[in-house]
Amino acid sequence: MSYSINFSAPETVEQLAAYVGLDALKFKMAIDPALKTGLYLCHRIPKRNAKRSGQERIVWQAFPPWLEAHKAVARRFDLFARAIDPRFPHSSACGFVRHRSTLENAKPHCGAPRLMRADIRDFFSSISVGRLAQRFRELQVNDEPAEALAEFVTIDGALALGLNSSPMLANLISVNLDIKLSELASRYDCVYTRYADDISISGKGDLPSRSELEGVLEEEQFSLAIEKFRITKIGQAHYVTGLSVSDPVKPHAPRHMKRRLRQELYYAEKFSIKNHLKRLDSEKIQRGINRLDGTVRYVSHIEKQLFSALRERWARLLQRDGCYPSYQSFSIKTGQPATICYIDETEISFGIKKYLALGLVFTQSPELIDETTQAIHQQFEKGDPFYAGDKAALSEKGVHFVDAHPDLRTTYINALESLPFRAFIVFGELMKESDYQDLYISLLKLVLPPRLIKYDGLTLDFVVEQNQKIKESALKSAIAEVYQSLASYNSRRPVLEPSVTVGSKKNTPAFSAPDFVLAIFSRYAQSNCYEKEQARIHQFERLRDKIRLIIDANSGERYSRRMPFVPWPKPN
Repeated sequence: MSYSINFSAPETVEQLAAYVGLDALKFKMAIDPALKTGLYLCHRIPKRNAKRSGQERIVWQAFPPWLEAHKAVARRFDLFARAIDPRFPHSSACGFVRHRSTLENAKPHCGAPRLMRADIRDFFSSISVGRLAQRFRELQVNDEPAEALAEFVTIDGALALGLNSSPMLANLISVNLDIKLSELASRYDCVYTRYADDISISGKGDLPSRSELEGVLEEEQFSLAIEKFRITKIGQAHYVTGLSVSDPVKPHAPRHMKRRLRQELYYAEKFSIKNHLKRLDSEKIQRGINRLDGTVRYVSHIEKQLFSALRERWARLLQRDGCYPSYQSFSIKTGQPATICYIDETEISFGIKKYLALGLVFTQSPELIDETTQAIHQQFEKGDPFYAGDKAALSEKGVHFVDAHPDLRTTYINALESLPFRAFIVFGELMKESDYQDLYISLLKLVLPPRLIKYDGLTLDFVVEQNQKIKESALKSAIAEVYQSLASYNSRRPVLEPSVTVGSKKNTPAFSAPDFVLAIFSRYAQSNCYEKEQARIHQFERLRDKIRLIIDANSGERYSRRMPFVPWPKPN
């Protein structure tokens, strides 16, 4: 079973704050209606056909650290709810659920002669703070924390588009709806699925009536978007979440999409990619390359049998014409502080194997990490005459996991949870010592390109822990190479080539952040080898939401919150 923390334990707002990864003051700001809207950025996005309707979609973006807290709620409360309510997530809910997608949503309807499609009107905004608080109480969350958590995950009294916690909570609220609609569908020998607000019911004979569907929605405090209600037969536009379900075996990408793609690839082969796209007056060349690349990826994902041939054909065309999918920088982002990336490394012995792991910590608040680290250093070195750890090592090396006493480790790990940073880990097997520098550089090059793209238009600089096995010139060359590669095809990237500084833990307190992240990961990865492994698991789980990505360079596996890393099996 996945690791879960018990949201029914907190009895006060202050206690609940730790469960979402915030200190009490910041959590109270986020549940105060007079203050909370200042913690979010509002985007107004025109809806499709907005010129006719004038309608727009309001999407909210949380600022750090509340952004990270919403992500923590999305993962932590999801696991808690699964443990308490075995009905959640319902088997018919395919949107925003791990290992489910639009493809899984469409599959059950393949070959069905008749199909009903409907939309729930204002799905997120119809889920009020009161409904959420009541649902939390049903999951045994205490009254005061239930109300506070409901207030935290809502804006203007309802779930909001854009917040990371909203999709999971919408599925949580909709469990009873899914049960009732599944029962309604089964009475007609039909199949029901839901992808967010998109309802699909299909069968061979009669379907439920629109009034029956509306009745169930109203019982669960939802309403039907009547203008989007459709019933189709095979031979008509038989689509579920954008995929054709006329074939009884499997869903297909829309025929018009595949026809256009084949046509465009034909012209690109005949005239070159750039000449073909020049003929499309309304489309810039780079935008057209990106569109074609996205279409190839989408179609080959939906229809696996086309995967190798289509992808390989497109790859040959890109190589022949010297083109690359890239996303040009929109603008230089002024007024934002520089981002610093701290890089540390560690070696992990596991059985007969040895791994080299790099930890990268990105932050726009390096001073805060420095100050927090120094304060904890002073607390244990100067302020605690009874510190049971090695004070000489603390004085010489700073806050270093290997030399730290368990009390110091716990204090610093607790502090790290609320500090503003993102961590990334990449590791690979170190076959022999002479490969050390080459492996280090290859791991760095593997993890850096998407990170540099992420900081498009910003200033990004690197501070690397000194290592006698790595030449400073090799480090600088590797980072410059990644940057210049992005620049060569005008991809998004930092506004300037990043600077590279080599430092030490003693003189750069913030190095303690990647040092602890790597140590906690290393201990967690090996936890199957220890009888008393709970401390290792608890420490990793506390920081799991800070670690955005873990890459195994040997297998190519990438682990995230949605695809979590699990400890290595015990070696033979």
